[in-house]
Amino acid sequence: MKNQDNSTHIWKFIGLTALAVFVGSILWSMWVETLRPLFRQGNTAAIINNLVGRPLILIGVGIFVYGGVVFMRDTFGALRDETMQKNTAVITAAPYHRFQMFQIVAIFLLYDSGDEENKCFTCPPDLQVGAL
Repeated sequence: MKNQDNSTHIWKFIGLTALAVFVGSILWSMWVETLRPLFRQGNTAAIINNLVGRPLILIGVGIFVYGGVVFMRDTFGALRDETMQKNTAVITAAPYHRFQMFQIVAIFLLYDSGDEENKCFTCPPDLQVGAL
């Protein structure tokens, strides 16, 4: 258990360090390439717009990325659930799985053949297009 905790702390440290380097590089670039030239020009409105707008953009991107991480974590976490594993085993072992693949191939071939009379390839005759 202690070994797993150390591994978790190491990955958190690596992740936080990478995040700090990423944000630091963006802030450095913002200062060197945007704010310093604006200070030299004396363009106060542009400086204020950049000081407000860029952090808002960074916060928005951070929220978007965080949402993606949470979605992926929850989605793949659901695959570890015992009920989900049982359902997946039942679905993949079902005898109708092969029939579904046949239906998909048949629909593709029917669409490709251009047969206008028999649109519903696997339906009973009373449900076909001409019967309605």
